[in-house]
Amino acid sequence: MASILAIDDSISMRQMLSITLGRNGHDVTAAEDGEIALKRARARSFGLVIAVVRLPNLNGITLISELRKLSVSRPGPCSC
Repeated sequence: MASILAIDDSISMRQMLSITLGRNGHDVTAAEDGEIALKRARARSFGLVIAVVRLPNLNGITLISELRKLSVSRPGPCSC
């Protein structure tokens, strides 16, 4: 199944995404802010990114822009 990076500053939303998607066979990595998400995306490739716009340290729009720069050699969808 898909490798998913889920970013939300709400712990309950991160847990809900991790549990729901994990139960359906996906490998979910969660992050609580944009900077942590970017570090995790630099360390490994994700097939899908789910992010909210309002994030601490690095907002969702800037995060997606930075992730797209990384995806030059690793194309994949980004959802914001």
